[in-house]
Amino acid sequence: MSTRNKSTNLSTKAVVTVGPHGSTLSAANLPPPNTRRWVPSRKATVIHAVRGNVISKQKAMEMYNISAKEFAEWEAWYDKYGMAGLRVTHIQDHRPAHNYPLKDL
Repeated sequence: MSTRNKSTNLSTKAVVTVGPHGSTLSAANLPPPNTRRWVPSRKATVIHAVRGNVISKQKAMEMYNISAKEFAEWEAWYDKYGMAGLRVTHIQDHRPAHNYPLKDL
């Protein structure tokens, strides 16, 4: 997977790492930038890509329009519960309940 840069005659290698399912992960098989439906496997793929230096965290946040806080939450839930932790229903089930006072109508 190396290419030659003709202008400087230097070899460059594409960064490849292992994805969440054990398959090869490179920039070519990242979720598309216009992803709107974030299923657990796509979130895990982005986490693995960042951790494997396929893409920088900053570039991932820009490309997918996610905040640093949201990405940190993905990582924390993934580290604690695996891919199942990235399900929206799992996150909702494990967030602390807020007891907001009811307004008088």
